[in-house]
Amino acid sequence: MNFRQSLYGFFNGRNGLDTLGKITGISAIVLFILSAILRSGFLYILTIALLFYTYFRIMSRDITKRRGENARFLSLSWRFKAFFTNIGVFFRNIGVTFKNFKDKIINAFSGIKDVESSYKIFTCPECGQKVRVPAHHGKIMITCPKCHKEFVKRS
Repeated sequence: MNFRQSLYGFFNGRNGLDTLGKITGISAIVLFILSAILRSGFLYILTIALLFYTYFRIMSRDITKRRGENARFLSLSWRFKAFFTNIGVFFRNIGVTFKNFKDKIINAFSGIKDVESSYKIFTCPECGQKVRVPAHHGKIMITCPKCHKEFVKRS
């Protein structure tokens, strides 16, 4: 009997890695990193306990109990996911998306800059009235709204 067959025989009838096992394993790794960064003994003990629970779930032969635990976890996680999905749908329905929100913020803070870059302001040589004209149109004929004097400028 080779090693692979003996390994298959050992894991035959055991629960194995399910969704809850994956989440607890990943959580244990994250807690381990946090405990190393924060040098927290409590987090380290919590990490060890979570790892033991993960291995217990993987090696357990009571598959019906482990499937029930996994089903309860999945129902809670779906409720949690549905809650945040509904919040996203709510904001989408009122017309707020991340891109839309980002554009609105950028426009709010750079509105003056946009106006300055898309228009040029000239002064009428006759009366001194300021006239705003679109930029980047080449030579244009500008009519003063106050004294109706016409003058040519490059925008």
